[in-house]
Parts: sequence; structure tokens; C-alpha cells
Amino acid sequence: MNIICIDTSFSSVAITAQGNDGTVTSVFTPAKARHSAILIPAIEAALKQAGFSINETDVLVCPQGPGGFTGLRLAYSTAKAIQLQTNARFFCVSILEAFCSKYGNKNQFLSVIDAKRDCFYVQAFENKKPISEALDISAEDALKLIDKNKKTIICGYGTDKFSEEAGAAIESHNITLIEADKDTFSKTLLDCFLTNKNCKKVEDHEGPVYIRKSDAEH
Repeated sequence: MNIICIDTSFSSVAITAQGNDGTVTSVFTPAKARHSAILIPAIEAALKQAGFSINETDVLVCPQGPGGFTGLRLAYSTAKAIQLQTNARFFCVSILEAFCSKYGNKNQFLSVIDAKRDCFYVQAFENKKPISEALDISAEDALKLIDKNKKTIICGYGTDKFSEEAGAAIESHNITLIEADKDTFSKTLLDCFLTNKNCKKVEDHEGPVYIRKSDAEH
């Protein structure tokens, strides 16, 4: 099975490709240019190393969101263009759920993404099952989603900033902070697909999920 995982959700472009021979290749390109200018070369480089062409693609996987409007939309539009060309299957993975899938355990888990404007995209989990919706709230309000008497892992992008903004509120919790690796998130997408975790088929009419209303209205 030939699989392409495309992650342009934040400040970088990361591609993971798995070919029929079992090879897995990750390509990370610093975003010194526009995402749109480097995405196709990054995909082509990954596929060359994985041993298949775009026309031989069987599966495409992208982040569902939340994240930046431009990056999420670019990954979706590129994947849909490849799907039209190849008739490949197209799947998406919630970024917040993927953090829990990779780093979570039986403890409480809080996925976080720095959403700027003094807020974070967050979702709370317990035993790897959601106990809240995905929200756009402050660090202080995010801590209200979890039981401070239980061990909790907070993982995602911007955990140091989350801890700083939560201030004294975080000190009263039994918390471990883990900063997720943006460079390897495309590999996490592949793992989610291969293990059938948090992976959803993308229908023709569907696009990324935006929590912040201003992003959804673009």
C-alpha cells in the first residue's frame, strides 16, 4: 500500500511516505518560502525515496485541525487534487486526538496548541477517550477541564507558554508537560492510519475543522 501523509498545519512542511516495499521516508523542509512553493517538491522527494509515484498513491492522510487556516487548507486541497488524479482514499486525523494517541496513557490527558491571542486549542481526555470538546480558551480555563487530584499529561505545541500563562494554577496540579515534535507529526499521521486510531474518511464536501470562527469564515 502506497501512503502519503501531508502536514502543513503550522510553520513547516513535513511529508511521510510509505511504499509497497515497506520503506518509510520523512521529509522536513523549514518554511523559509511559502508552504505552497515547497509542498510539491517535498512530496516528490519523499515519494522518490519511498519508491512510488504520485499516480500509484493508494491512501492520503492529512491533519483535520485545529490549526492555521492556510496550512490546513493547503494540505486538504493538495490531497484532494491527488485523490482526483489517482482515486486514492483520503483520511484525516484530529491533531488534538493524535497527541493523545501517541503520548497518552491511562492518566488524564490535555492536548494543547498555542492559538495565539492568549488562547489555546485544547481537548481533555481520560483513558484516551474525550471528556471535553475541542475548545479555544485560555490556559487557566483549560485547567478547569481536568481533575487536579489526578495525574495529568499536557502535550502539544506551546506547552512552555501554556505553563507560563497558567501560572500558579498549574502548580496545584500533578502535571507532566510534553512538547510534541512538529517535525515528525506526519509520521504520527501514518501511525494513526496504520493502527486505525482517530482516523476518519474525508467525504467530497468536507474540509478542515476550525475551532476559531474567524478561521472558518475565510
